[in-house]
Amino acid sequence: MNTCFRAARALLIVALLPLCAAAAPVAIVNPSFEADPNTFNEFFFGEPTGWSAIDAFGILDGSLDVTGTLEVTGSPYFGGVAPDGDNVAILFVGTDTGGGEIGLRQTLSETLAANTRYTLSVEVGNIESGPTESGQFFDLRGFPGYRIELWAGTTLLDSDTEGTDSPIGEGVFETRTLSFTTGATHAALGDNLEIRLFNLNLDPGLPDDGGPALDLEVDFDDVSLDATIVPLPAAAWLLFPPLAVIAGRRRRGSVQPS
Repeated sequence: MNTCFRAARALLIVALLPLCAAAAPVAIVNPSFEADPNTFNEFFFGEPTGWSAIDAFGILDGSLDVTGTLEVTGSPYFGGVAPDGDNVAILFVGTDTGGGEIGLRQTLSETLAANTRYTLSVEVGNIESGPTESGQFFDLRGFPGYRIELWAGTTLLDSDTEGTDSPIGEGVFETRTLSFTTGATHAALGDNLEIRLFNLNLDPGLPDDGGPALDLEVDFDDVSLDATIVPLPAAAWLLFPPLAVIAGRRRRGSVQPS
């Protein structure tokens, strides 16, 4: 293989490497909600480490309308198995049913970059009814809806929403993903990325069986965000013409006269 051909091939490989680059994980603080010890039975109530509450409707009261975490391992919920680790985040509404959404948010140190595809993955859970370790029973039938969002500064990049008719079954976690790709320019380039998770707090319209009112909870776990470089295709194809010329010359030079 002559020197020119080797050099051209090396340049082509360098240009194409970003096209085949693996997704790089973006750092998220406490993505599986394992950082906070339980403070009441299997629960931690409050803002999980790294996350802050969203409460535009003034619902969160620290009592029966709360954010926090649930230790699934050893509990009767979700078969006693969390998607990742032992804990999951809870967004729980016990008194202000239908009164507006509540959520959690985290602003990341990573900023929005050009020519990059961002993929957000979240495990969303529809918790079943059941007792706590103290024996208190919670009627958690139905699903109040969820929304997950990816932001850059004040710009909403993408979101995923399901209402009370969500196909997530009782006592089940399912993976939900969304994706956003930047081009060479974008108004929010350089702004910090942010993840938001919501319980929509929509009344599922189920009868209360003559007992306490329904409690509306959505659970989240294993939050991940990947970034993959997506270069302009032309940057790689610019090298193909000289490579083709060099390769053709090499083939012709290798033909032996008859």
